Amino acid sequence: MKKMIVLLAAGMLLSFATYAQDCKPQKKEAVVEQVLGMYVFVDSTPKSEYNYLGNVTAGSGLGKAMGGAAEYEAKKMRLIKKAKEEFPSADGVILHFVQGGKDYADAIKFKE
Repeated sequence: MKKMIVLLAAGMLLSFATYAQDCKPQKKEAVVEQVLGMYVFVDSTPKSEYNYLGNVTAGSGLGKAMGGAAEYEAKKMRLIKKAKEEFPSADGVILHFVQGGKDYADAIKFKE
């Protein structure tokens, strides 16, 4: 009987220690922002499993006068809106900004 109590106590202690380690955030983890109801990943990919639905491009109608943060925000919003229109079941987008090329977004649907 004493052995069973000791084993039970040791098992509980081990499970609490494991739980505490699992809850500690890792350096590579982040909170993902949502824009227009879509999870937005930039230079990153989700840890959760997902299905690829397709991609959209930003197009070239943003104008040459924009630069820096304004250009980034405009392209980001254009990609998110396009992905939402073309893939209404999408849960999120993975944005790809290509220097000297066409920026695009992958529309994704998380697996349940």
